[in-house]
Amino acid sequence: MVEFGLKLEDNKVEEWQEKYIDYEGLKKLIKEIKKQREITKDLEKRNPSIAAGVKAAFMANKAEIKSEPDVLKPEDDTLNASLHSQADSDAGERTKLLISGMGEVSNSFRNISKYGSNGSAKYGSNTNLSIPSMKSSNSLANFFGLAKTYEKKLTDAMEGEQLAFEKFTIAIYQEASKVNGFYRDHVEEMGQQLDFLRENTGDQYKFAKKKKLHPLRSMRMSLGLINMGTHQNGFQRTSFGPSMHGMDSDEEDEELTGEDKNKRLENEKEADSIKRALTDMHRRSKLLDNYSIVNSTGFIKIIKKFYKSFPDKKGGFDEIKKDGFICGEGKKSHELCATMEQLYAKWFCSGNEIEARSLMLPKRNDGLDMDWSQLRLGYRLGMCTIMTIWVTWDCIWGFVSEGHHTIGATTAFPVFRACAGLLLVHWFWGISVYVWNRYRINYIFLFDFDPRIVDSPFHIFEDAVDESLVFLLIMLLYYKSCAKAIPEILAPGWYPFFLVLYTIKNLIFPWKTRKHLWKAIFAVISAPITSPTFFHTYVADVFTSMVKVFQDILWTGCFIVSGDFMIAEDETGATVGLKTEQWSTSVWYRHIVVPLICLFPLWIRFNQCLRRYLDTGMRVPNLPNAGKYALSQTVTLFGAFHPLYLMHRDHSTTSNLSDDVILQEIDSVTGGLRLFDLFWFGIFVTSSLYSYFWDVRMDWGLGKPKYGMLGSRLMYPKKSYYYYVIVIDLFLRFMWVTTLIPPDSGASFEVPYYLSFATMAMELFRRTIWGFFRIEHEHRHNTSGFRRVDFVPLHFSTGGKMKPQQKREHVGWSVLGEVLIITVIVVSISAGSVIAAQKATNGMAMKNPNSPKEL
Repeated sequence: MVEFGLKLEDNKVEEWQEKYIDYEGLKKLIKEIKKQREITKDLEKRNPSIAAGVKAAFMANKAEIKSEPDVLKPEDDTLNASLHSQADSDAGERTKLLISGMGEVSNSFRNISKYGSNGSAKYGSNTNLSIPSMKSSNSLANFFGLAKTYEKKLTDAMEGEQLAFEKFTIAIYQEASKVNGFYRDHVEEMGQQLDFLRENTGDQYKFAKKKKLHPLRSMRMSLGLINMGTHQNGFQRTSFGPSMHGMDSDEEDEELTGEDKNKRLENEKEADSIKRALTDMHRRSKLLDNYSIVNSTGFIKIIKKFYKSFPDKKGGFDEIKKDGFICGEGKKSHELCATMEQLYAKWFCSGNEIEARSLMLPKRNDGLDMDWSQLRLGYRLGMCTIMTIWVTWDCIWGFVSEGHHTIGATTAFPVFRACAGLLLVHWFWGISVYVWNRYRINYIFLFDFDPRIVDSPFHIFEDAVDESLVFLLIMLLYYKSCAKAIPEILAPGWYPFFLVLYTIKNLIFPWKTRKHLWKAIFAVISAPITSPTFFHTYVADVFTSMVKVFQDILWTGCFIVSGDFMIAEDETGATVGLKTEQWSTSVWYRHIVVPLICLFPLWIRFNQCLRRYLDTGMRVPNLPNAGKYALSQTVTLFGAFHPLYLMHRDHSTTSNLSDDVILQEIDSVTGGLRLFDLFWFGIFVTSSLYSYFWDVRMDWGLGKPKYGMLGSRLMYPKKSYYYYVIVIDLFLRFMWVTTLIPPDSGASFEVPYYLSFATMAMELFRRTIWGFFRIEHEHRHNTSGFRRVDFVPLHFSTGGKMKPQQKREHVGWSVLGEVLIITVIVVSISAGSVIAAQKATNGMAMKNPNSPKEL
C-alpha cells in the first residue's frame, strides 16, 4: 500500500504547500519517541530492581507536576467549550464554533519557547527526583558510585522520552491550529467574494439565450465557455457592471439597432465574466474542500500510527479525531460549492445542477494537450486503423472469393486472440484513466497508486498504439505466409511465436511500473491468505471478465511448449507431415484444465469476499457478494461436466460412441427435453439477473426510486449516461455468463467459435463501462469500508511535486521524420505483398494453362 505521505504530496496545491499538515515531520517525531523509549527499555532490562524504583519516583514526580497548570492547555478553554457545545448545536453552528475555536489554540503555547526550536531543553528544577534507598545486595555498586550513574542515565532517558512526547503533543496541536486557521480564513474570503457577486448580480438574474445566434456570436460564446477556469492556481476577484434583468431573447440581430446591438454585446460580455468568476471561485472552493479532506485524513492517519506505536498512550488525541475538529469536516467549503452550482444552474443552465457542475469543473490537464507528440499519436492511430481494415478485408475476402481458409481456421488463431485480448485490456485501461481524469474521479487515491509512476492517458495511448501496430503487422505476415502470398522465409508458426515474445516483453518492461502490477496480481491470486485492498478487488473483477483471454493464454502456452508453432500448414490450414494439437483433445486439457481456468477468477473473487467478511465482520455486502460468484461458478461447473455426466450415464450401452451420438440418442428418447438443461437454463438466468442487480444497485449505487432510479449525487454530467449503461449492462451481463462455459463442452449455450473474439471484446467493453461507474461510486461513498475515512479529494492537477512529468516533443522535425519512416515501411510492405501475390497468381496460371485468365 502506498504511504499516505505520497498521496498528500500528490493532492497538494502548489501555492498552499506550507499550509498542509506536516505529516512527515510528525512521523519523525514518532520515530524520535520510539528511539527514546528503546533506550529506556534497554536501561530497564539491565537492572530491573533499581529501574522499578527510579520509574516509580519519576511517575510520582510527574503526577506532582501535572497538578500544576499545564502549559499545553488553553487557559480560556475556548476549544473545549466549542467541542462540548457541538452536540447541542446544528451542523452549521457546530462548524462555525470549531473553526473559530481552533483559531485560539495558538495562544495556548505561550511557554513553548522554553523547549527550544528542536525541543532539546530540559525540565529544569522539575527533574529533581527522590530515589528510594537501594537494597543491600547493591552495596558494592553503591560503593563505586555505579548505581548513581545508572539512576541518572535511566532518569535522563525517561526525561528524554517524556520530552519527545511533549514535542509531539505541541507539534500536532500547532499543525491543527495552522490548518484550521488557513481553512477558516479562506472560507471567509470565499464567502465574501460570493456575497459580493450576488449583490452585484442579483439572485433573480438569468442569462436569456437567443433562439438563433449569429455564427460568429455563437462561436464567441462557445469560446467563453471553453476558456472557463483557465487560472489553474491563481484566483482573482472580478468587477462587474450593472446586472441585466431585461434581456430580450426573442429579437433577431438584424432587427436590432446599433445601440441595442452594443447593449446586447455588453450583456454577453458581462455574462461571460460572471461565468468565469463563478468557475474560478468554484474551483478554488473545490480545492479548499480537497484541502480539508487530505488534512483530516492526515491527522487521522498520524494519530492511528501514534496509537499503534504506543498503545499505552491510546486515547490521548481522540479530540483531534472527533468529527469536525479539523476544518469542520469541510462542510463550509462544500456548502459554498453547492451554492455556486445552484447559482450557475439557475443563471445559465435552466436549473440543471448536474450540467452546471460539469461546466464549472474545467476539463483540462488530462495529459492530452495538443503538441507535436499528439500529431505522432494521431498518425500512428490512423495507420493502425488502416491496417485493421486491411487484415479484416484479407481474412474475409480470401474466404468469400477463393474459398481459402480464414485466419480463424488456423491453429495459431487462439494465440492472436489471446494477445488481442491483452491489447484490448491496455486500450480500455487508457480510456478508463482518461474518463476518470476528465471527471475528477481520484482513481490514484482510491487505488493507492504511487503518483510518481502513474502514466498519463496520453502515454498509455501511445504505448497501446505501438503495440497494436506490431500486432497487426505480425498478424498480416502470418496470414500472407499461410496463404502463400509472400515468400516462405519462415514457417508461419514463427510469427505468432515472435508476437508472444513481444507481448511478454511488454508485460514485464518497463519494470519500474510493471512490478507494482505484478505485486498486485500476486496479492490477488493469493486470496484469501492476503487481505485484499480495493485495487485488488478491482483487478479480480477484471479477471472475471478475462475468462476467454485466460483460455487462449492456456492454448498459447501449450501451442508454444509442444513445438506445434514450428510445423507448417498448407493452404487449407491442415498441418503438413505431422499431427498436431493432440494435447487439445486430451481429457486433462478439455475436462480438467480448461474448466479450472474458467473457475479460477471466480474462485479468487469468492475468496476475497470471504476474507473481507473475516476482516470486517460485515455479512452485508460480503456474503451476498460471495454468493453471486458461487452461483457463477455453478454455471461453469455444469457447462464443464454436463457432457461427461450424460456419457457416464449411458456408458454401459454406448461406450464406443462419440459424445454427439450419445446426445442424439438421448434426445430421441426424451424428445429433446432434458431436465438437466432446464435446470442449467434456470441457474444461467438467475446468475445473470443476480449479477445485473449487483452491478446497478451495489457497485454503482443506482436504482434508487427517489432519485429517478439513479443515485444521490452524480459526477458525470448527464443523467442519460446512467440510463444508457443500465440498459446496456442487462444485455451484456447475459453475454458474460456465456463466456464462463468451457469451449467444446457440447453445451446448448456454447458460443460459436467464430464469435468467440466478439464476445471477448464485448465483455471487456462491459467491464470498462462498469469501472467508470464503480470507481465513481467508490469516490462518493466508502461502499466496502476499505478506507478509514469516507471522503476522497477530487482529482485535480494541482502542480504538486509528486505529479509525473510527461515528456513531450515540441520540435516537429523528429516527429515528422518518424512519420516518414513509418510511411515508407508500411508502403514497402504493401507493395511487396501485392507483387508477391501477383507472382503467385502468374505461377499458378503457368502450371494450369486451361484456367480462366483474369480480366
